[in-house]
Amino acid sequence: MSNERMQEVFTLVKAINDFVAAKKKNLPYNINVIDELHANENAHSRILRKLLQYKDSFYRYRILESLLHYISLLEGKEEFAKIEIQKPTITQEKERIDLWIRDKESGYAIILENKIKGAVDQDAQLARYIQSTRQSGFNEENIYVIYLPSDEHEPADYSWKYNNKDYKESFKDRYVNLSFKSHILPWLKEEILPNCIIKEELLISAIKQYIDHLEGLFWMRPSQKKIIMDKKMLEIIGLKTDKSFAEQYDEFAKKLIELNTAQEMLNTYHQNEVDNLMKNFTQKTKKILGDDWEINDQISIGSDWYQIYNKQWKESRASIHLEWSKVPIRSFYMDSKYTLVLHLEGGWNQKKDFVDALQNACSLIKAPNKKSVTFYSQTFDAKTPIAKMNDAELEDFLIKVYRSEEITSIIKALDKELHSDSGLKV
Repeated sequence: MSNERMQEVFTLVKAINDFVAAKKKNLPYNINVIDELHANENAHSRILRKLLQYKDSFYRYRILESLLHYISLLEGKEEFAKIEIQKPTITQEKERIDLWIRDKESGYAIILENKIKGAVDQDAQLARYIQSTRQSGFNEENIYVIYLPSDEHEPADYSWKYNNKDYKESFKDRYVNLSFKSHILPWLKEEILPNCIIKEELLISAIKQYIDHLEGLFWMRPSQKKIIMDKKMLEIIGLKTDKSFAEQYDEFAKKLIELNTAQEMLNTYHQNEVDNLMKNFTQKTKKILGDDWEINDQISIGSDWYQIYNKQWKESRASIHLEWSKVPIRSFYMDSKYTLVLHLEGGWNQKKDFVDALQNACSLIKAPNKKSVTFYSQTFDAKTPIAKMNDAELEDFLIKVYRSEEITSIIKALDKELHSDSGLKV
């Protein structure tokens, strides 16, 4: 697409947005709690988790069973009928998996990857989740994947590949693309809401709110449809109102292609900007910490973790690292406070001895509760968002963090406990 044509597309988008904004002022009053909370992908995952965890008076996971039955009736997805629900554990954001259903009793596990807000697929994302599920004790043939985009776009091929293994073909019968617009919304409206018991007042209210919220996202509310069908909208788009939709179809299709192309170009530009920002962040980190450190960077438009490993720590088989915690990419552009934590995740089986040794070596390291993997956490004030810093400012901030008295003390304690002759071996 030429620069001139791109500019025309942007002008069209602005005209549409201005028209919609003006029309919205005249819409009937509507309040939806989820709208007002500006739900992101994590919020949608939490809502789905609460619904899937629902048990009726007979202790049946009625909503989860309904979803699996709904999927099994889709063309080519009969394998989902084999899944047995006995005592499922349903977690959110554990091992970075949006929703993770594991049933040790029946031996089945389900990975749900939520893309309702259009987050880009990460390198080897689905493959890594499958491997994590296998490492949790599930046979590969009993693992299923549910991909949840807003529309029906498929995950990128690279998301299925990890360490020269491609899972796409082997999972074709145990994978389903379940879009929010074409599947989740109709399922909630037609299968779940009508079958709620009258006494389940709060559940009914929550489902109605969520249905209305999804309809709002996809411009399916009656008031929104009136705006879309307004003849003025057609004129703005450049379609002649005196022609039928059938006559306008080809021109309409061309407009959609142009808009999609512009969106792809903007997404690419955005991702390139993010990549450049994180490349500079990583270069500065390695410069300050030295050659013994490496980075596991998953800061992008669709992910939010940045792990810093000491190579020798990894060699000791202790999966321990410093991590910039809860930093979606918008945080680098909008926030000025950033939290660095010490994490210990998997790969270790002497937790009590390890914790005792670390605490004896450094009082800053605290024993977490049973469910936590965080042994230290500190928030640093950057004064200004990282993306707005110049090179010198970014380097000064990272020096303040990595060479602070607390972080230096923790690093020395870990080096001692993991590698000295008298230190703990993991």
